[in-house]
Amino acid sequence: RDLHSFPTRRSSDLLFAVLLAACLCASGKGENVNPPKTLPGGWVYMWGDEFNGTKINLKKWQPELGVVRNQGSQQTYTARPKNLRVKDGNLVLETHFEKFANINYKKSNAEWIKNTKFMPYTSGSVSTLKTKTFLFGRLEVRAKLPNKAKGIWPAIWLLGKNKWGWPTNGEIDMMENISQQPDVVYSTFHLSPDGVSKKDVSRGGTVKIDNLSDDFHIYVMEWDKDSIKLMVDDKLVKSIDLNTTNYANGAGNPFRTPFYLILNSAVGGQWCEKAPEDGTGYPVEFLIDYVRFYQTKEHMEQAKQFDPETGLPKKK
Repeated sequence: RDLHSFPTRRSSDLLFAVLLAACLCASGKGENVNPPKTLPGGWVYMWGDEFNGTKINLKKWQPELGVVRNQGSQQTYTARPKNLRVKDGNLVLETHFEKFANINYKKSNAEWIKNTKFMPYTSGSVSTLKTKTFLFGRLEVRAKLPNKAKGIWPAIWLLGKNKWGWPTNGEIDMMENISQQPDVVYSTFHLSPDGVSKKDVSRGGTVKIDNLSDDFHIYVMEWDKDSIKLMVDDKLVKSIDLNTTNYANGAGNPFRTPFYLILNSAVGGQWCEKAPEDGTGYPVEFLIDYVRFYQTKEHMEQAKQFDPETGLPKKK
């Protein structure tokens, strides 16, 4: 047979499959772009987003705008496609070096968030504050972190939507990554020491992954009434016993109340190093392939047992 003849149908099909796989890999998608409806162990798909369309689903995600949090940070968030869009099967949070006005600015206001008129960087952030809360289950986020630009600080995290303010309401950081440690994932819990003090008490762990930003990784939280486990690619990074997070005098337990999800890419701050004054290394992209939330029947039943404001058992 002449090995230099035109490809047979079989080899043509093989070539097509290889090219298709390459395209899917480049976009971050696997062969099946639909989420599994069930997982081993009785997990049932409840909510999520595969980002397969061309626009952000505003019934699921609320863009954050302006200067929002983290005193010392250098970004203002916008909802422009330049900073926040869906493309090639991913949610794209893109950070740019550009002077941009803070939509929350109010002249002569003493609060630093509102007193900041301009920021040197723009970026993207979305939350489920007004669209979806989570209580007990398995949350998966497949994401590719930005490259190693100085000052970049991507995060996948949740805040308690209960009667308390921060940190008493509870914070769950599934993934944080700061530019001065580009190959380290931080997974951390934040809360008050007693339910009264505004002091932040954190309990966290880390994992080092060489060339972390080169590939997609799956960041996972498994949560029930007794514990929360935070994992990367299903390898445990940090867990917390929820019997140790009860506040004094029966005030409640923040980690037995509903939380909402935030996906954002910040720049600089009190923890992350400052970004360059000339924008060297930017723009950068934080890509989220999918967000998936699963529950078992047991998790659904457990969620009914606790008061959503305090996390105390409901009175029978």
